[in-house]
Amino acid sequence: MSFYSENILAEDDKGLAQYVDDVEATVGKPGIAEKVMRKIKFITGKTSLWWAVQKEGVEAWLWRNGVKGAAIFRESNLGFDSLSEILKTGPVILGTTKMGKLPGGHIILAIGETPEAIVCNDPYGDALGNYINQDGRAVEYPKTFLRKYTGEKVRCIYWQR
Repeated sequence: MSFYSENILAEDDKGLAQYVDDVEATVGKPGIAEKVMRKIKFITGKTSLWWAVQKEGVEAWLWRNGVKGAAIFRESNLGFDSLSEILKTGPVILGTTKMGKLPGGHIILAIGETPEAIVCNDPYGDALGNYINQDGRAVEYPKTFLRKYTGEKVRCIYWQR
């Protein structure tokens, strides 16, 4: 969200805590998660793990900060050609599986590309080295590497103005 609003700081722990309070029903006061749970009855448990909750969270936070547009969730055989087109409009939150030997699902932020790689901000660090290096800013993940972890059904959220 910091790519779209200077009011949202990427490394602001207080802001992150407020966002988590909004999207996680098990934390703090009622917020976005509870609103989504009333609309989508099957959402239970850790609400922040649900794409529908994250989409609503991103959208609400950007709207509150004066950013026009909509958060778009896509789950499809997106492929890297489609991802290239979406990246021209801004960053894309990508869902992955077990990257860098992580035990389960994970998200990374695709921010650009080269002919052979997707440039990502990875909150855990650099998956190419099994997260030994914890600096995950502008990591270039080869497209062949990412394909192993995005699967057939690529899940992503991006902002459309």
